[in-house]
Amino acid sequence: MKLQSLVSLLWVSAALTVQANPVSDSSRLLFIKPFEHQFFVGAVLKQRIVSFQLTNALNRKNWVRYVPNNTYTAGIRMNLFGIGIEGGVSVPIAQRNTERFGTSTTKEFQGNAFTKRWFADFHWQQYQGFYTKRSWIKLSSNEIHPQREDLILNNSGVSFTYIFNHDRYSMRAPYQFSEHDLKFPGMDLYFLKQIKPILLKVQMLGQRIILQLHLP
Repeated sequence: MKLQSLVSLLWVSAALTVQANPVSDSSRLLFIKPFEHQFFVGAVLKQRIVSFQLTNALNRKNWVRYVPNNTYTAGIRMNLFGIGIEGGVSVPIAQRNTERFGTSTTKEFQGNAFTKRWFADFHWQQYQGFYTKRSWIKLSSNEIHPQREDLILNNSGVSFTYIFNHDRYSMRAPYQFSEHDLKFPGMDLYFLKQIKPILLKVQMLGQRIILQLHLP
């Protein structure tokens, strides 16, 4: 199974920030400007492309690919004192003809927590409704594609990140907006020295058989 994901192409947000006097923290203040309090509410618009493919092990030129007919979700993100919560549902932006490609829906939820030294994240995503592409049957965009509106793909996982050079770079700056980089703005993710174990679970459900065994 092949899972492809393109996350967060577009983030549109409106923020309400409450800041007090910066708190003191040794030499870290030379690189990072923290704020004592912050509250953030933002609107989120994402494009997430998720497809998976089943391939004949005896003849890898033959495959069936399952593709959703909706790649955009819209929702809300809230940050409060280092805790972030985000939720979203699918919106019909750039959706192809539903008669030919079917209907797809998406639900997702994400929660995370930040400190100076570590970052923990949990996510749950559900995709329902796919149309299929077969390598041995070529269909044009004007033809009706086989559809599986009963097919559900659940994707959930947790991750934990420890930042070794937290005295110079901040994970809160790009994600929580509760800190500001003084020396290296916008470069956090590139220079971070980190360790990140990830636990991921992908589950596929359907009311009918997903694929017959006799691929060409």
